[in-house]
Amino acid sequence: MNVVGIIHKYGFTVKEVSKLLGKHEKTLDVMIAKSRETNSMQVATLRKIADVLGCSISEFFDDEPITKNGIVVPPPAPEDKGRLVLDIEGAIARSGFQKREVAQRIGITNVALSVMLRHGNPSYERMCQIADVLGITIFDLFTYEEEEKGKKKK
Repeated sequence: MNVVGIIHKYGFTVKEVSKLLGKHEKTLDVMIAKSRETNSMQVATLRKIADVLGCSISEFFDDEPITKNGIVVPPPAPEDKGRLVLDIEGAIARSGFQKREVAQRIGITNVALSVMLRHGNPSYERMCQIADVLGITIFDLFTYEEEEKGKKKK
């Protein structure tokens, strides 16, 4: 995940994005450095950065190899369907798994998974684990905002 490269692509510096996020100028530098080591930047942070840059959150995953059952697959073609939102719960349901099964397979408690789903802010590493368990790509953990709104209206 090349966060700095994407920031520069949109004509910003890390320092400028930090200020626009309302953080101390070195905070984002530290977060990016940690994410390089642990691959654990939070989705909420990526969403905020994407909003500041005016880009889609999916751009942060474009440089990552996307796998499905261990096989690298190409990313989906970009479509203008609106804003992408994280929908892990929907992905679990569509895959036919129970939440407790997923929690057990990724090595966390059912309660920990429920808290993560409620707050909607898993790490990139955790998202990869969930996608691998479900046999889907990381992009399949997202849905478009319009689709999500339509589900809630039913």
